[in-house]
Amino acid sequence: MVQLPPEDAVFEAMLRGWRAQQIARGLQEDTIAPRDRLIRRFLAFCNEYPWRWQPGHVDE
Repeated sequence: MVQLPPEDAVFEAMLRGWRAQQIARGLQEDTIAPRDRLIRRFLAFCNEYPWRWQPGHVDE
């Protein structure tokens, strides 16, 4: 098993937890998957982890 850098591991754990919450609320995969992809695209765009996002990142 390959160990992820700590920041990547935290990010993946955050998304797994968020996915679990959405499933617990009865949301379907058709709703969850696009949300997951959106967050991953935004991470790639900003080149920053969510805990470092600023309002300016959204404005860009």
